[in-house]
Amino acid sequence: GMIGSRHSITSTYSDAPSAQWPAGSGVEYLFSAGLWIGGVLYGEPRVSTGEYEHELRPAPDPVDTMYESRYGTVVRPAPGPARAGARIYEDDADDDGDGRRDEDPLNGRDDDGDGLVDEDFEQLGSQMLVCTYRDDAPLIREEYPDHRPLSVEVVQTAYCWEEDHIDDFVVLRFDVTNVGTAVIDRLRLGFFADPDIGHRDNNEAGVDDLAARFRGAARAPDGRYEAVDVAYMYDGGVRDHVPGYFGVMFLGETSLRRGIANVQYYSGRQAYAFGGDPTNDAERYAELGRTRSDADISPRRTADYRMLLSNGEFYALAPGRTATLEVALVVGDGLEGLLETCAQVRQIRGGRWYDLDVDYATGLRGRETLVCLEDMGFSLRDFDASPLHEQDPDFYDHTGCVPDHLLHFLRPEDLEELPDGRHCIWVNADTCEECLHARGIPCTKADFERHWHCDEPYATPDELVGCTGIYGRGTGVRWVTDMPPPPPPLRVWARNRAVHVYWRDDPETTPDEVHGQIDFEGYGVWRADDWDRPPGASARLGPASSLWHLLAKYDVPSFIVRPSGLQVGRGRDTLALGAETGLEAIRYRPACLDDPAFLGLEAAVTALLDDPELRAGSRLPSVRDARGVVRPGLEPLVPWEHAPAVLDTFFWATPWTDPEGAAASKRSLGFYEYVDRTPKNGFLYFYAVTCFDRAMLVTYTDTLAVGPGLEGDPAAMFAMARPGTDADTLEDLAAHGPDIYVYPNPATRASLDEFQALHPNADDPTGRRVMFANLPACRSRIEIYSLNGDRVQTFDHDGGTGFGEASWNLVSRNGQEVASGLYLYVVRPQGAGFRDFVGKFVIIR
Repeated sequence: GMIGSRHSITSTYSDAPSAQWPAGSGVEYLFSAGLWIGGVLYGEPRVSTGEYEHELRPAPDPVDTMYESRYGTVVRPAPGPARAGARIYEDDADDDGDGRRDEDPLNGRDDDGDGLVDEDFEQLGSQMLVCTYRDDAPLIREEYPDHRPLSVEVVQTAYCWEEDHIDDFVVLRFDVTNVGTAVIDRLRLGFFADPDIGHRDNNEAGVDDLAARFRGAARAPDGRYEAVDVAYMYDGGVRDHVPGYFGVMFLGETSLRRGIANVQYYSGRQAYAFGGDPTNDAERYAELGRTRSDADISPRRTADYRMLLSNGEFYALAPGRTATLEVALVVGDGLEGLLETCAQVRQIRGGRWYDLDVDYATGLRGRETLVCLEDMGFSLRDFDASPLHEQDPDFYDHTGCVPDHLLHFLRPEDLEELPDGRHCIWVNADTCEECLHARGIPCTKADFERHWHCDEPYATPDELVGCTGIYGRGTGVRWVTDMPPPPPPLRVWARNRAVHVYWRDDPETTPDEVHGQIDFEGYGVWRADDWDRPPGASARLGPASSLWHLLAKYDVPSFIVRPSGLQVGRGRDTLALGAETGLEAIRYRPACLDDPAFLGLEAAVTALLDDPELRAGSRLPSVRDARGVVRPGLEPLVPWEHAPAVLDTFFWATPWTDPEGAAASKRSLGFYEYVDRTPKNGFLYFYAVTCFDRAMLVTYTDTLAVGPGLEGDPAAMFAMARPGTDADTLEDLAAHGPDIYVYPNPATRASLDEFQALHPNADDPTGRRVMFANLPACRSRIEIYSLNGDRVQTFDHDGGTGFGEASWNLVSRNGQEVASGLYLYVVRPQGAGFRDFVGKFVIIR
């Protein structure tokens, strides 16, 4: 149940980033955090915590592990079906075709009993992780003998967005279920966080933090206002000061009057009686139930603070019942940046509205909610006594912000009889919140008419921003936001002085999440150089966004509509969008598809695609199971099982169509190749392919492209490559000239440590070595001299084997480590046609 890596305490996971911001900077904004669950069981207050006591653990079942999905496809612990996480508003939301949607949550189990696992879940964000744990697992009793469990099971779902404009927050949803046999009375849920803000290599970073709370309206990047309630902490020190603010939000409600019930701050170096951490269940339960929040910490009282947020007291939780807490961890540049991100979180949680019933009459003029007399326990004959009597369908919001003179009360004849016999009407139940989005503060009766236009049929798109229930969209879906097309899976092949980047064309047929149209415009190819692996970073997490630079851009021919072309009575005035390069220059056909060694494989794969489970997968499963037995049905693939990558390529490239037209078809995927011929051998590079789209304007009658849209973040999905170590032939010399060099150069303590971490060498575990690259393809002698002309070391290299690198451990021929200074080296080839080469490098101890 612990969240964060406790980065200042050495453990198996302490080198992982922990709310690191910006990514790759080594600056952490969270030491650790965790869910607190309190309740009264058998008359005794009990609290199970995720931090500091780790009283929430997975069950011993191996299935209870971490599950990860990206863009709707399961990637951990093992690859799963493609697009199994399609959401309710997408065309393929019923992923497995059983007539139900999102009925098989991501947990490694067959929840719907159809024999398939995790084939129809709901993907939230571009990356989602799910785990399940309990407070009565055997390991907890062993570590905490005094622990008194509540017998709860927690499903923790974490989701985030990888695009650069929406990647400053992570959302955590906790679904807490009573799996015991007794009622848990007076349930209280809280979230405990210990930020310790600062550089991860500074063990005293957390001693100078400050804490406060903000409640009010904040403006999102698009100009809309949202109600925000956030407890936050920031670095109050002068030395090694970092500018970010770290905040925690509760997202259960959208009104300022709900959400966080109380916030408490604790000083890590004090006893509980003097403001320190609570240490037992009685103290923790009392803290969860406090009715008043602590005051903001004075800027003169920096210390090692923690904070506990509670949402007050729940109802009793009966066996089998579930309570949910949704938390956002937010980071921003200063208080203003933090509040802007908080408002953005609120917006994305609000989501988008969709016309799922394909009925344009439902969800018009701001009316997003269907209310029915019979659902309220009344009939049409009792209309005057019903809650609908003297209600205005445009102002069904009861918070009192609407001027009385605007109200027009319902009549019985305004209700429509549905096929099931109910009498219903669509109403606007969030009028005041819509006005808040435009006004920035809760609207008063005096200014309401100037700032709210959701009921106007001819309002402009700008005036309708923040409105719900327009354009026939009567179904709201949370956690939806504007995003570029997802990045394609890619593969890199490093060669001598070149790197080949390959990817598939999946994004070109992926509809946009918001408007459902395919708005793909093109690809960008990116590379990151000079990555020095800062503390808390790793090759898996990749370099910071600032290190990426664009190599090339390719777009499809398309056009947009000029603003003048949108005016009533004028023709559509259009112009080209982008460079119009087309994609043919990078289109690629994998060589294996035409290789005689794989003759017959296409027919074998086509036959296998009759199986709907295989057809729905993102790739073919391995031919043999863990015991080495051929999987049933995959016997035709045995002749080619030695080439799993080729099997996947044939699977992607082979189309399938149901001859009867009853089942969904599978298209043949296309492939692209970009060749980068500028990297230097031996150096580490990261490559990414991003997608960009067109900005779309949705009107009552059309969806039009009106300009350039969003582009993905190269840090979202990338691959690492190190160009070859081939020896230089005479042909290479003729093409490139002599290109021998030493790296790292300069050879400093930091660069040598980094080099060893990136290129470990079992023969030299200290890492104190430099490399000579692009040596001749023959036997050579390498001589190293000081600036005074003294010979420091001599060693031989045989490039005739094709290997063109040699290392030196910075030890002289006298067996001593060399001193700092400028050194010269001479490479003396012994092969015909090669010439001596002289170079230099620097050592700084």
